[in-house]
Amino acid sequence: MKINKNQILLFITIISYISLNLIYLDKFPFVHSDEPWLSGLSKNMLENTSLSVTEPFFDLMPRYPHALKVIFHLIQIPFIYFLGYNIFSVRLISLIFGLLTLFIFYILLKKLTNKTLISYLGTLLLAVDIQFIYASHFARQEILLLFIFLVSLYILFICRFNITLTPSRNQKLNMLFNKLSVFTIKSEPLLIGSLIGLSIGIHPNSFIIFLPIFLIYSFEFFYNKQKKDYKIFIFLTTVSLFAASFVLLSFYFDSDFVAHYFSYGKSFKVDSSIVGKIKGFTKFYKDIIERNGKTYYIPNLDFQFVFFITTFILSLIELVKNYTNNKKTEFTCLLYMILSIAGLNLGAMIIGRFNQTSIIFQFPLYYILAVLLVRNLSSKAQNLVLISIIIISSYFSYINIMPYKNLEYNSYLKVLNAIPSDSIVLSNLNTHYYFQNSNFYDYRNLPYLEENNLSIKEYIEKNKIEYIVITEDLSFFYNNKPHYNGVYGNINFYPDLEVFLAQRCSIISKSKSRLYPMHMVKFTGLYEEYKSIAVKDYWDITIYKVNYPIN
Repeated sequence: MKINKNQILLFITIISYISLNLIYLDKFPFVHSDEPWLSGLSKNMLENTSLSVTEPFFDLMPRYPHALKVIFHLIQIPFIYFLGYNIFSVRLISLIFGLLTLFIFYILLKKLTNKTLISYLGTLLLAVDIQFIYASHFARQEILLLFIFLVSLYILFICRFNITLTPSRNQKLNMLFNKLSVFTIKSEPLLIGSLIGLSIGIHPNSFIIFLPIFLIYSFEFFYNKQKKDYKIFIFLTTVSLFAASFVLLSFYFDSDFVAHYFSYGKSFKVDSSIVGKIKGFTKFYKDIIERNGKTYYIPNLDFQFVFFITTFILSLIELVKNYTNNKKTEFTCLLYMILSIAGLNLGAMIIGRFNQTSIIFQFPLYYILAVLLVRNLSSKAQNLVLISIIIISSYFSYINIMPYKNLEYNSYLKVLNAIPSDSIVLSNLNTHYYFQNSNFYDYRNLPYLEENNLSIKEYIEKNKIEYIVITEDLSFFYNNKPHYNGVYGNINFYPDLEVFLAQRCSIISKSKSRLYPMHMVKFTGLYEEYKSIAVKDYWDITIYKVNYPIN
């Protein structure tokens, strides 16, 4: 088999991209407490060989088992078992699914455009996008849901336009792919329903990726007046069966599942009125534009927003042109992408859970629209436009990542070397990867001391806590209460904790870190937009040893 220069260049590009991502996997973005929160639960499931356990580091904070993330935990468990419990091993899952997402994105573009080069360039455009890099480095579920969403769209499109799955020069492979294509077309709503249904076991917010598919099926059902398409009912039935299965399993784990789950949801205002959800939706975008992600990292997305808005407007114009000129295939492609974008936004609004990390679901759709728009240009113009956007996007990704190159998480963990890793500690959850799962207690338990009739002293004694790690954000949040009660809960426990530390503990280590001792990112001085309000560049981490016996 003869290998040409383009194939060599492609191979070098892929290897370079994977290598760079592996190098920066545990450096960018910074480690968020969601990551040890999720992986800590996976580790507890592994240690107890049970899926019905809860996080061991929350003994007072109410936690109840459910099955709505169980598949995600089942994916994490083997990585933790074979690669160890660390940030690299759990982030590797996201990187793998990020690479799979790029692959499915490429073949989707190839099917829609039938052009290899602009499909490569369109894929590279997504690959260098800072929000995509962020999602594929973050040990949460969004990148897995994105992969499932794009696979579902791919199945939809190959079934609408009778495209074979993957053409091959090998005749036997072609026959196999043709048979797979026939099977896929016949089983389309069942396959897509199964994918979306399984995603419920990855994250309950899978409703967000359900709604675009539902809107497309609904459009086809009502638009085709002569011959009704009942695929929507097969799709809904399949998704409903999966949802029912996860709910039943949740009831098996917790007989009061519904009451407990909706009680937890209220803390995120998912029970808000329609007006409240609309306000939350507008604030969601406002916060992303202003990079006000509270505890979450938000990259500078100014370029993306300008590019996406321009692309969306041009796509609407092109949609009208295609409808007028009776270009059915082109019209359908654009319409389904626009419906998908609308569905993602509507889904987030209906749920009322506005997590900034979910914005990634929309990014591939805008890039697909951009490729669909430029495919009508000359080959030189196509390449020039896409390469120019790739260069600009790469530049913005570079300036977003560089501030974090020297803020390694492992350097932060080295501060904890003063504590034996098997000690029983009370600490910030972002230090969890240093300690043993069963010996770790998080600050978020402390707001529940009063309702459990415990004092700080009694809590420390009951759990035989030997060391207490204090990050300086605790005092900052207390001095600015109640504005930041959403981070650790009601911070009113802090004065009692200070007294206990002063009277019954000894300082064994004190150091500084720019990022990790402050959960509110805008106060770290890392964002240019907030340098004027950054309280300080470095925040204290103080390690106390509890002096037993406690009198």
